[in-house]
Parts: sequence; C-alpha cells; structure tokens
Amino acid sequence: MYTQQVGREFWYDFDNQTLWQRTRVIADAFQRGYFAQNWGLDSLPDFLRTSFSDPSHPTPFETIVDAGRRGLLDLAAIQLQIIDRHLKSDDEIRRAFEDFGQGILFDDRSPRPPGHDDRTKIRLQTGVSRGIRCSSQRFFASA
Repeated sequence: MYTQQVGREFWYDFDNQTLWQRTRVIADAFQRGYFAQNWGLDSLPDFLRTSFSDPSHPTPFETIVDAGRRGLLDLAAIQLQIIDRHLKSDDEIRRAFEDFGQGILFDDRSPRPPGHDDRTKIRLQTGVSRGIRCSSQRFFASA
C-alpha cells in the first residue's frame, strides 16, 4: 500500500542509484545512452520538444536518439526495476510521481553531494526528464 514514506523510500533509492552512487552498470548505461553523444540529462526532452513541432514527428526524435538507443534501453530497464521494487501498481506509481511533483516528499538523508541541499527544487526541475527516461524503453520497443 502506498504511503508518502513509500514514496520517499522510492525516490531516495532511485536518486542514489541513478545520481549519487551509480554502479558500474548504471554508469555504463548513462555513458552509452547520453554522454558518448555529448548529451546532457535534459537532452531527450529538448529533442522531443523540437521534434514535436516538426510535421514529420516523431521521425526527427527517433533519428537523433537512435545513437544512444542501447544505453537508453538498458537505463530504462534498470529504472523500471527500481520502480517495480518499491511501487506495486500503476496507482502507486502515479501517486509517487504526483507527490514528487507537488514537492511533498522532501528527504534530506545522506548521501547528497555538497551544494545539493535544495532537493525539492532539483527534483521539480528533473521530474519531466525522469518520466521521459523511464518511458524510453516503451518508446524504443514500439519502434
């Protein structure tokens, strides 16, 4: 059953594995999915916005992100495993993202790098990017 504590535990684990304490496997997926192409973590939403305004959408998006396809798929699979470990239904996933978006899951536990004290602001800025990254597996699977 979802509670805000379940949501905090989910985001804490998600952040630690994907931002603060990346394993070699996760770092490799980020490298292949983003950094080898000189992309930042906000590149996919930018590519999607640009593609959406193009009459041939989604072809421009598919073309550009194909370079990082394998890494993005691997990262999406890892992210989905983290989600599945904490959130057991579509409703729980929805509620965790809603609570996150509303900024009510503030959690100041370590480990956090120095200078990252305003996690609510950071999370609100990156929430859309995370949603897109988590759904990349479904996008590529349908291509």
